[in-house]
Amino acid sequence: MVMTASLRGLRLVLLLAVFGSLLATIGVTSDQRTAESAAALPIYDTAWDMPFWANQSEAATYLDHIQNAGYTGLWLSLFNHTGGGMYATSPGSGHQTASLQDGQFNLNDGHAAHVRKILDMANDRGLKVGLVPIWGVFYLNDLSRGCDGGSGAGPLKSWNAYWLGQQIARKFADHPAIDTWVLGGDNFCAWEDVNIWRNMAAGLENDGAWQKMTYHTAGTQDRHLQFANEGWVDFLSPQTGHCINATGAERDLKRVVASTNKPVWAAEMRYEAVEPDWPVCPEHGPGNPPSADEITADVQAARNAGVSAIMFGNNERWQWASGGALGSRGGGTAKVFSTFWSPGEKAFLAATGAGSTPSTTSTPPSTTPPSSVAPSTTTTPPTTSAPAPSGEATTVVIYAAGQTGTERLQLQIGDRQIADFDVKIKVSSNQTQRFEYIYAGTVNPGQVRLNFLNDFRNADGSFDRNLKIPGIELNGKYYATTNPAVYSVGGYTLDSGCNPGNKQTDHLACSGYFQFADVAPDNTNSTTPTTTTPTSPATTVVEPGIDTEADSIVHIYAAGNNGDEIMDLRVDGTTVGTWTVGGNANAAQYQEFTYRHTGKLSSSQVRVRFLNDLWAPPVDRNLRVDRIVIDGVTYQTEDPGVRSKGSWNPTNSCNTGEKQSETLHCNGWFQYN
Repeated sequence: MVMTASLRGLRLVLLLAVFGSLLATIGVTSDQRTAESAAALPIYDTAWDMPFWANQSEAATYLDHIQNAGYTGLWLSLFNHTGGGMYATSPGSGHQTASLQDGQFNLNDGHAAHVRKILDMANDRGLKVGLVPIWGVFYLNDLSRGCDGGSGAGPLKSWNAYWLGQQIARKFADHPAIDTWVLGGDNFCAWEDVNIWRNMAAGLENDGAWQKMTYHTAGTQDRHLQFANEGWVDFLSPQTGHCINATGAERDLKRVVASTNKPVWAAEMRYEAVEPDWPVCPEHGPGNPPSADEITADVQAARNAGVSAIMFGNNERWQWASGGALGSRGGGTAKVFSTFWSPGEKAFLAATGAGSTPSTTSTPPSTTPPSSVAPSTTTTPPTTSAPAPSGEATTVVIYAAGQTGTERLQLQIGDRQIADFDVKIKVSSNQTQRFEYIYAGTVNPGQVRLNFLNDFRNADGSFDRNLKIPGIELNGKYYATTNPAVYSVGGYTLDSGCNPGNKQTDHLACSGYFQFADVAPDNTNSTTPTTTTPTSPATTVVEPGIDTEADSIVHIYAAGNNGDEIMDLRVDGTTVGTWTVGGNANAAQYQEFTYRHTGKLSSSQVRVRFLNDLWAPPVDRNLRVDRIVIDGVTYQTEDPGVRSKGSWNPTNSCNTGEKQSETLHCNGWFQYN
C-alpha cells in the first residue's frame, strides 16, 4: 500500500523482537527455562574500550582469540570509558570519538571508519557484535562532581539523543556483524531521563537500525528492571554486579526472569580479576578478585535462573588494561593478550558449554611468526603453520569471480581455515569481486591457500560451478595465480584436466585449491583485476540427491511491490541467504527462493526479513511473503501466531504484533511459529 509521510513518522519505537533460538523461552515457566538452559547458551565477551585503545592488528589478534574460544560474539562501546572521554585522541584510530557543536554530537569520520573495520573483522570471523552507542554513566553525568553535583550534567540529553542515534545508524546500522544495540550503561547515579533512551532508540530505528535493542542496567537490585516495559527494549540485560556472590546473583536474576516474558541475559556478573575498592563490596576488593570456581558458580547461578545468554568479563580486557578502573594496573595490549585462556575464562567456557578450551599444548599468542615453507613444484605442497599474532597486521585481498554466482571460496592461512566467502560476481561480467581479511600477523604468500568449497556440475552440464581467481594482494603486493610457482589441485588446463600441478591457470574447475609460493610479487604495472560489488546474490541452487532425512529444505514464496525489494532468511539469528525479490505483489505473482539447511529445522527457527524499505512516491517498496514451506509442510504468513515487525495497520503502525498480514510495509520481519 502507499503510505503517507505522517504514517511513516509513527515508527518511533521497537517492540518485542525475539530472535531465532531464543523464542522458546518466551511465555514458559521458570522451571521450564532452567531445564532448557542445560544446553549450550550463547556467550559474549565484553571488550567495551577495545575500539578506543586497540589498533587493527591488536583488534584482529583479540578477535582471533574470541573466535577460537567459541564465543558467539562480543559487546563493544563506540564512545570510550577510560582515556579522557570522547575528546581524547584514540590510540587505535588516531582520532577523537566525537565533538560537540551547539550541544549536538558530531561523530568523527576517521574513528567511525576504524570501528567499521573492527566490525568487518568480527564479521569475517563469524562473530556477532552488540554495539553500545554511548555509555550512560559517563555521558549522562559530570562524574568529576560526583552523582549529587553532576547528575544530568553530562553532554547526553533527551533533545540531542535522537540526532546522535540517527548519526550512529547512518554509519553502522547496515553492518552485518551488529546484532544488538546496547543502550543505557551502568548509570549508578540517581538521575536518568527515560526520554534520552526513547529518543535514541527512535533515531536509530528511523535511520535503518532494525537490530534488537536492550538497556544495560547499573549493578544494583533496584535497577535491574529499569525501563523493562519500554517498547524499544527487546530483551533485558541486567548487571548483577561485582560485589555479589552466586547465591545473590541467582536470586536477583530469577526475580528479573519471573517479572517479564522478554528474554533475559546475564549481562554483567563478576569480572575475572576485578578488585573493586568500594566499601560496600564485602565479597571482593583489593587483593581478592573472584576465583575461577566463583566464576563457575556465577554461570551456574545464571543457568538456574533461566537466562537466555551469558556475558563473560575480564577486568583487564574490558578496559584494554588501561589502568583505568577497578584494580587494573595497566599494561596495555600485552596485558590483554595475557588474559587469553586465563583460569577464569577456561572455567567460564567449560561451565557454559558453548565455547571451547585449548588443548594442554596450547599457549597464549607469541610475537614471532614461524618461518614459512615454500611449496614443492612436483608434489602437493605442505601446509605451513599459521603465522602467530605479531605487532604487524596483514591485509589479505582476494579477487574472484564464479561461473554461476553461487560459488564459495575459503581463505586458509597456514593450517588455519580462516574465512569463507560467497562469490556472487559472474565470470561473464568480466569483473571480479574483492574480498578483504585483516590477519593479526605477518603473512607470507607461501602460507596462503584458497579452497574451492562447493564444486558442482549437473548431469547435462547446464549448471556448472567454477572459480576464477586472478590473484591476491598481501599488504598491497600482488601475487597472480598464473605464476609458475603457484600449485593447484583442481586447476584446469586442456592438456591435463584438473590434475594437480603448477598449472599457470587462474581457473578452478574442480574441488581443490590454489597454494601460493614465497616468491617476489608479480608485476602490477598493468592493473589489478577490475572489481565490482554485487547488488544481490542469486537464488540458492539445491543440488539433487541431498539427504532429506538429515537435512531441511526451505522454500519461500515472495513478491515485491517495486521489484527491487531485498529479503533475507535467518535461521537461529544467523543470515543464511539474501535475495532481490521480483514478482508482482499486487497480482500475487510470487517467486520461489530455496535454501538447504544442514540438519532438521522447525518453523520457529526461521525468520524472513525485509531490508530496504523505501517510500519516495511513486516508488513504494513493500515485501509480500505468501508462505514458507519446510520439508513439505506449509506455513502461511497470515496465520494467527506469526509475529511480525513491519506490517502496517492503523492501530500500531509498523510495530511488532500478530498482524495476520502477508506484507511488510516497513523494514522488519516475519517470525513463524
